[in-house]
Order: sequence, then structure tokens, then C-alpha cells
Amino acid sequence: MNKKQFIDALSAKLEQQNIRYPKWELTSIIEPALEVIMETLSHGEDIQLNKFGHFSIKYKKGSPYYNINTKRKEIAPDKKIIQFTPHKGFHFDDPSGTSTSDSNFEDNGK
Repeated sequence: MNKKQFIDALSAKLEQQNIRYPKWELTSIIEPALEVIMETLSHGEDIQLNKFGHFSIKYKKGSPYYNINTKRKEIAPDKKIIQFTPHKGFHFDDPSGTSTSDSNFEDNGK
């Protein structure tokens, strides 16, 4: 989903609740909100959104790789990665009707 599709979906969701906003107005709200999120993360601060999740910056150390052009082993530079951790109550609707049980991933102490 891109930003335009997101704004269309948000507009449709609000119309279901009999709230009508022009799409340009939704865009003028969404874009600054996304900018605040990007600026906050770029300053190294975490973002906690209640009942949604937690955004944080994870530092990934560079890993070795083989460069075929120079025929040498090199180390990739360190990276900053945005990590999203969903709220414990966050769930995905499974459109296929099949659900995976969390019991498959439980540690039984073995």
C-alpha cells in the first residue's frame, strides 16, 4: 500500500463512521505526522504508539562478503535499521481462514 492508497483507505474508513474529510486535508495531516516519525527516529529516539507498537532504531554490524569485482573479502558498513515491534494485542486478520497457532513457537524447555 502506498501513501495515496493509505489516504483513500483512511477516507473510506472515516466515511463509514459518517466523518467526511477531503482527501487533500487528510494528506495535510498524514504527511507532517510521517515527517515527525522520521525526524524522531533520525534523532535516535524511540516511538511508542499505544495499542499499535514500538518503533526503534537497531544497529546492525557490518558483515563480511566476497566482492566478485575485486576478488577480495570485504566488510559491509554498519547500518541503522528501523525495527517495529507490534503491541501484544496487535493481530493480523487472516484472509485465507487458516491460522497458525502460537503454540508451535512456544519453548517447552527442551
